[in-house]
Amino acid sequence: MEVEALTKAMHDNPHHILGIHECIDDVFVNVYLPDAKVVKITDISEGKTYSLVSDRYDGFYSIRLKDKKRFEYRVKAKFIDGHEESFIDPYTFEPVIDPIDISQFNEGLHYEIYEKLGAHPMEFEGVYGTHFAVWAPNAERVSVVGNFNNWDGRRYQMRKLDYSGIFEIF
Repeated sequence: MEVEALTKAMHDNPHHILGIHECIDDVFVNVYLPDAKVVKITDISEGKTYSLVSDRYDGFYSIRLKDKKRFEYRVKAKFIDGHEESFIDPYTFEPVIDPIDISQFNEGLHYEIYEKLGAHPMEFEGVYGTHFAVWAPNAERVSVVGNFNNWDGRRYQMRKLDYSGIFEIF
């Protein structure tokens, strides 16, 4: 099951599950935050806040919003150790590295791939953040870790781009 693979940090495309997903007239928002005890999202344009529910898997929170279209939101979470976090969900973004770059890279013709790989502060889709990309062709999964996520590899799992061996997250 995909959610189980996600909770074990073994999913090569967490964006497929996490983030916001439209389904006919509704949207589903899924967030994975291990050690969170309360997770909410706030619609940035409307200012309305929604509480997400964790039913089956620890740290996997979800909500279905009926008759709503895709929207920009912030995640707000309280953790069991008492600290709180608020952030734009990284799983709402499309890939930063485009298919042409991937194709050129796969053919060995991308002579400036260094501009795409690594950590690059940038503005993307109207949000300022850092794009992380790494070539790890034999990896099953890759995560960004640091003080900002308690060195927890289950958070900020990166997506694998096509058949390139490149993993990325913004």
